Amino acid sequence: MSSSVHRITVREMNEIQCRRQLAVVKRRFKQWQVLANNSQYHQPRIAQITQAYQQLMGNGEQLAALSVRDLSLLNNQLVEFTGTLNNEVQEVREQQIEKKALLARTKSHREHNLAELITLVREKLPNESELLAQLVASDKQTENQTNQLIFKALTLLSSQSTSLTPSAVTLLNQLKAQSEGVKQFWQSGLPQTPFAQQCEQILLMIEKLKLMASSNDVQRAEQQLVELRELKEGTPRHLRADSLIMTLAEQLKLSQQRIELIDKIEQLCDELAIFADNENNAMISNVLASMESSSIEALNAWIDKLDSAVSFAEQQVVATAQRKTVLDGLGKLGYQVQDTDVKAWLDDGKVVVTHPATPGYGLELGGKQARFQARTVAFSTQRDNLRDRDIDAIWCNQHQQLQDIIAQTDAQLVIEQALPAGSGEMKVYETQSEEQRRNIAVNHLKNRSK
Repeated sequence: MSSSVHRITVREMNEIQCRRQLAVVKRRFKQWQVLANNSQYHQPRIAQITQAYQQLMGNGEQLAALSVRDLSLLNNQLVEFTGTLNNEVQEVREQQIEKKALLARTKSHREHNLAELITLVREKLPNESELLAQLVASDKQTENQTNQLIFKALTLLSSQSTSLTPSAVTLLNQLKAQSEGVKQFWQSGLPQTPFAQQCEQILLMIEKLKLMASSNDVQRAEQQLVELRELKEGTPRHLRADSLIMTLAEQLKLSQQRIELIDKIEQLCDELAIFADNENNAMISNVLASMESSSIEALNAWIDKLDSAVSFAEQQVVATAQRKTVLDGLGKLGYQVQDTDVKAWLDDGKVVVTHPATPGYGLELGGKQARFQARTVAFSTQRDNLRDRDIDAIWCNQHQQLQDIIAQTDAQLVIEQALPAGSGEMKVYETQSEEQRRNIAVNHLKNRSK
């Protein structure tokens, strides 16, 4: 054949995919581990995920010894495990945010109810100075001790019900109802007005915002709630409360999106770190230093830039391995391959190699992707054109040998298209004279015989 188009796959393609996915899994597992240890997570589930992680990491330490098939299998396992961790992390994060927000509201109700109770004790039970002191210092006591104090105070106040004002009686009844269970006591009193319920929803959303967004967003929301409470009761106040709820819902959505974008950036930085060089290291430092203060638009731009950098770096490594594999194979067939030929092929998009048995002719390799073209070329127009067909036939025979050699390196060379020997006009390179080419061939033979 005079010209042929080939596709080559090398094990480095699968190995790099595994290395990238291992970096992703390592980061995600650490995030999951922190969240799981700080939450009420099922211990059997922790053991199950930890065992799966350790097994994958053990396989990951042996990448160099794995075949292409095993690398592909490992990569699929890593991708599947990453999906599991992503779901687990998202679920635990949502649960923790909900739990922390509810605890913050519970603390607020606790402080409010205790303050009301202390006021009643101070007013109606002036002789209970020790009880009053203990209630005031209840934040230093255990929950059980505090509940006992509350029960004692409510019992004593109940005996004074005839001297209580109507509002104090209402408050006392509310506190009694809430004290029926430990949890109920610390919830806001019922019944609530529709506006009070709106405010409670807003306050809960603000607590979530504190966990996810910037302090400026929180301060604006708190100020808007203050302004709402100053309005007179009526439809306009309810409408503004609904509007604030919708605004907070959008802010929470954007905050969640921001968290996910930062996760993605950190993941891409880990992947890019595999291809360490000065330029990539500088990019990683810049993005990590600026992402916390960056807008969502800027974060998306960083993701695009990092993704492109990772893809380019991976392509360079794979392309180098592909070209080296082909040239090493040709070298074993007797072609004159220089140490700089791989770089020349990558930089120029093509390279020409020669064989001492066919002086005056060479083999041009061209292409910058996984697919490349090989074609026989001549070095002078002043040649015996009748030899061209023989040169094409020689390359056709050598191609089969090259496939066998490449297969031994756990790579694969496939021919996608080929032109029959002598079917086209041979390309000519007038870069060297026939004598120069002949001398090169002779010197090469001498060097091989030493």
